Amino acid sequence: MSVRLDTIVVRPHAKAGSSLCLAALSLLPWLTSGPARADSAAVAPPDLLQAAAAGRAEAVRSLLAQGSPVDSKDASDWTALHFAAAGGWTDVAALLLDRGADPNAKARFDMTPLHWAAMRGRAAVAGLLTRRGARVDARNAYGMTALHLAADDKVVAVLVTAGAQVNALDERGRTPLHTGRQGSVAKALIDRGADLRIRTPQGRTAMEIAAVDTTEAAGLSVNGPMLARLRGLISQARVTLMNSSTRPMDDFVLSGHSPGCSVDVTPAQLPSLQPGQLVDFTLTFVRSTGAAEGPHPIFLSTSVGGVHLVDFDLRINTDRRPIPEDSGMIQLAKGSLRRAPSRLHYLAYVVVPLLVFLAWFVVTRGRKKSTNAPG
Repeated sequence: MSVRLDTIVVRPHAKAGSSLCLAALSLLPWLTSGPARADSAAVAPPDLLQAAAAGRAEAVRSLLAQGSPVDSKDASDWTALHFAAAGGWTDVAALLLDRGADPNAKARFDMTPLHWAAMRGRAAVAGLLTRRGARVDARNAYGMTALHLAADDKVVAVLVTAGAQVNALDERGRTPLHTGRQGSVAKALIDRGADLRIRTPQGRTAMEIAAVDTTEAAGLSVNGPMLARLRGLISQARVTLMNSSTRPMDDFVLSGHSPGCSVDVTPAQLPSLQPGQLVDFTLTFVRSTGAAEGPHPIFLSTSVGGVHLVDFDLRINTDRRPIPEDSGMIQLAKGSLRRAPSRLHYLAYVVVPLLVFLAWFVVTRGRKKSTNAPG
């Protein structure tokens, strides 16, 4: 069976050696293939699912001709169309749809083929699905449409053209702009009318939520606060992780530390983070004795099966005094706020021109008098 491997960039830990790099490379098979089927009793004929996952159109055609049910599912409720959509196999997806495959079939976590095409950045397959009956308003188990999961601007363009609502809310009150996975997605949504003013039930706009795009190559979609705060002794923040790969991440661990405070993660470990599964992690911060107040990084690290996966970081400010972000302001660049000018400051814009005009008038009149004076 032929296997298609996406390009994966592995960024080794700063202190890791070559052995850790080799261990990270061992993760490639589960980052690039479909859901595991060998350890569960599959309902569907495995050859059809394997052929669809590998993009083997002729094999799929032959198996369907032999009577393989086009919409049969495996133990995770994945159909052959799910595999074709996630893999980006447009010809296989078209063949399955021609044979009557359900474009709105739901797998685990109510993920449709369109959800997977959007999350894996398969714009061509997403366009095919929308033209062949896939519903752009279909919701997964978290109330998210395919647009909430869009991996890039091309997918956004396809979905919005097909009628997807740019301000649709998921069950947490988030729009696709809140869950945007990278800057190009956010720009494409704003260009198409996404409302920056919409707030979640917790009062956060999309600009107050950070999307960590450095984890995408490892199959993780991460959202967290743009800036966590620790004004007293203890505080908490929530980080949301979704497995955007097509393989389970067994024995998943998230840990963290910061120079400004201790960081406790709950839950610290999951038996498995399944494809398409979204999990909230609570970060509890406790002020460190002697640590300087102010902004600090939060270093977070993930591992799967005891093997390092990927690192990412967020920010926390431990200043006890109020800062602009406490009032809902957002820092877009380095620098400091200037004190608001007084009314006298604006009065200068009126007085100075008047004084200049008066001086010009006096000088001009003086010259006329001297000219008209008798010789």
